[in-house]
Amino acid sequence: MADIEDPQKQVRAGEVVNVNEARKLFSDLRAWLKMAHETEAVSAKRNKKQEGIAKDYRLDLDQARTQIGCSMARLRRFLRFTAKVQALS
Repeated sequence: MADIEDPQKQVRAGEVVNVNEARKLFSDLRAWLKMAHETEAVSAKRNKKQEGIAKDYRLDLDQARTQIGCSMARLRRFLRFTAKVQALS
């Protein structure tokens, strides 16, 4: 963390006057940001794997069970309705 804060202190104190120094500081900052981004990506991938998420989606069995139950209930209502209609014919 000190490696990131030192350049920031230098810039705020006005110690960086040389263009080459500024370029080096920005290069270092880019490297730190890239490492942070890569670390976040690895962490997110590990978390998804632990949670059972594959290819950005997760199989939610409770939700699937609920949806199937609702579909079955609609089908039963439809079948009862058609049976009543046929009985009237």
